[in-house]
Amino acid sequence: WHDLERRQCDEEVLREDGRRTAERRKSDPLLRGKGAKVSIYHGHCVRNVQAGWFRGRVLDVRVVVRGGEEWALHKVHFESGDTRWRNLGDCGPERSKWEELDRKASLLAPSKSAHAAGGGGSG
Repeated sequence: WHDLERRQCDEEVLREDGRRTAERRKSDPLLRGKGAKVSIYHGHCVRNVQAGWFRGRVLDVRVVVRGGEEWALHKVHFESGDTRWRNLGDCGPERSKWEELDRKASLLAPSKSAHAAGGGGSG
């Protein structure tokens, strides 16, 4: 899919920070429960993979360092059967366009307490 699979980008090896990875695994919201369901956009055709949105579940996270910068990479198991490391963060190389499906569904579902209190609705 891209260079993150080979743990390098722009010919520079991505080094994992073990301590920060352990901390992130304890607090990453995408790892709660069985892992968040996500949909990730793959923008170009590569090795018989067509461009489009692909659904999967987040399985793990690791914090990597390159040139003094650090960012989190998430391991995603896709419904197609592939498992890939993707950058779902706000910085770093190869950032993915993505959305969390569980959160989207919970935000769209009507909340009884919000409607009972006169809240809810759009706007």
